[in-house]
Amino acid sequence: MIPIISLVFYYGSEPWDGPVDLYDMFQLEGTKEENEILEKYLPNYKINLVDAERLEDVEKFSDDLQV
Repeated sequence: MIPIISLVFYYGSEPWDGPVDLYDMFQLEGTKEENEILEKYLPNYKINLVDAERLEDVEKFSDDLQV
């Protein structure tokens, strides 16, 4: 098996205010107990976010990534 890593590159001037994982996207509306049951069967995928406007030490990247 070959691992796949998904990245989200965000180029906006404002800080990212969107969800950073799958659970945040769903906005589950059930009771706490119902949500806990659902979360047992629903994997919570993390969003690997690169917020380009707020990167530090960009000189560590190659020329194309610095731009």
